[in-house]
Amino acid sequence: MSIEDDLLKQFDSVIARRGYKNRSEAIRDLIRESLVEEAVDRNKDVVATLSMVYDHHKPDLSNQLNAIQHHSPDIVLVCNSRTPRFRQLPGSGDHERQGL
Repeated sequence: MSIEDDLLKQFDSVIARRGYKNRSEAIRDLIRESLVEEAVDRNKDVVATLSMVYDHHKPDLSNQLNAIQHHSPDIVLVCNSRTPRFRQLPGSGDHERQGL
């Protein structure tokens, strides 16, 4: 692969700020990002996850999180260590799988 020196210097600067250890890691992430972007643009199914770490001893926090989940059941799913749940997003089917 050949890249102009100025472009490579800019790229090295960006990946250093983002904490990459080498160019290969950064290029792999760029390729993955591009493939996901393409899938979204073509309206293909994609998978994402959001993990939250919180203080479960904080008063009423569990109730607030449950209220958020129940307000948007089609997009907010909960997976805990006892009952993992998986659901396809609207438009890609409406079935739910239990397991894993």
